Amino acid sequence: MKQFCLFLLILILFLGTLEFCEAAQFKADEKITIASGEEIDEDLYLLAVNIIIDGTVNGDVFAIGRNITINGVINGDLIAGGGKIIINGMVADDIREASLLFEIGGTVEDDVFAAAEDIKLKKDAIISGDLFLAGKNGEVSSFIDGKLLASVNNISINGQINGDVKIRGGTLELKSD
Repeated sequence: MKQFCLFLLILILFLGTLEFCEAAQFKADEKITIASGEEIDEDLYLLAVNIIIDGTVNGDVFAIGRNITINGVINGDLIAGGGKIIINGMVADDIREASLLFEIGGTVEDDVFAAAEDIKLKKDAIISGDLFLAGKNGEVSSFIDGKLLASVNNISINGQINGDVKIRGGTLELKSD
């Protein structure tokens, strides 16, 4: 039931932004791929089971899907909802997401707002802004240039955080290499 309510909330937010779009592409299919070398110069609205962005989007990306993978570049915001969201590429502005599994192994040049059951920021990940987390389990092994605000049941920190750290939750594990 929680997943269904979360999906409805995301869908309402997603559809609520449609009337404000002047230059945008809308795509809906079972699988959507923006191939490596492909470049889109406008906002992109995606609805699919599987979404893969290997190319470049010069605009904001709004995506709803079971599996969303960003290997390319988004020169704008990423607003996404799904089962699994993986960021291996670069997002030049904010990420706002809700998912079951959220993972960053790439670069985010602004803030990240993540609500997920499991959140993992890999060692090579770079967050140039602030990181806001809400979820069950969090693993932060990345570099965060801003602050970390988290409300999680369990969190493990093994990365560099340049700003303040505020955590609410159950278990906190601090590690160092």
